[in-house]
Amino acid sequence: LSQVVDKLLRSQRFLDCMLPGAYVGAGPSDAPPPIKAAGASAAGDVEAGDVEVSYVLPPAGASGDHGSRSMATGHRPWDPRLVIAHRDGSLALVSVTLEHVAGGKDREERWACTSLRADLVAFCDGEPACEPICDL
Repeated sequence: LSQVVDKLLRSQRFLDCMLPGAYVGAGPSDAPPPIKAAGASAAGDVEAGDVEVSYVLPPAGASGDHGSRSMATGHRPWDPRLVIAHRDGSLALVSVTLEHVAGGKDREERWACTSLRADLVAFCDGEPACEPICDL
């Protein structure tokens, strides 16, 4: 899950929506992306103290609700939800589906991301956004 969050925070599209320029009427679709200095990267735009990642706990009893979704290996898909908050006020809700992949002779056992959806919930100025960022 931490690798998914790291990749998301390095995504230029995600950062364009979350960074302070994302105000009502000034979103990334309304303005060209900022020009970066040579050698600058998206990862350099967000420092550790700029964002907070919070895990959203599922409602009580939700863990047994997958029923028919369980896989042949006995592992159920994991559907974590996260809220990513930028220090300037923007909020994004991220929903991920991870499925267990059994190890083989050429690969290790792991969890693979099978879907990811991120929605901007609030702009930096606190106004509601309700805008999709990505749906993979």
